[in-house]
Amino acid sequence: MKMAGYLWQIVKNILIVLIIIGIYDSIYDSFEIIVVSLLIVIYCDIRGFLMLYGITNLSFIVWLSEEFKKVRVLLKEIPNEYEEDERQRLKVMNQKNMPKFYINVGFLLLIFLIAIVNLLGAL
Repeated sequence: MKMAGYLWQIVKNILIVLIIIGIYDSIYDSFEIIVVSLLIVIYCDIRGFLMLYGITNLSFIVWLSEEFKKVRVLLKEIPNEYEEDERQRLKVMNQKNMPKFYINVGFLLLIFLIAIVNLLGAL
């Protein structure tokens, strides 16, 4: 099941790359290429920011949870079972999302490079 999630991310990103290549194949005017390239660069920036923001927040929450656990041990408070389950769930979620994050970043870099090459070719 885990491989299906990774495979879906790859297929989805390949479709996005094919759509972008199809868009570039259908435009010929240099002004249109510049506009489309800039829009794709903006898309890459927004998507990259949101991915990085999400994965950073999740990693920060996991780190903060561990720090609160250390503080509670120092205060001689025993963490309850719910907190331990939640902490483990967050760790698993963070570990599960990292490969998908790297897959998406790799394809985002490819899309960005396609846009920059076409932009420089149109100038």
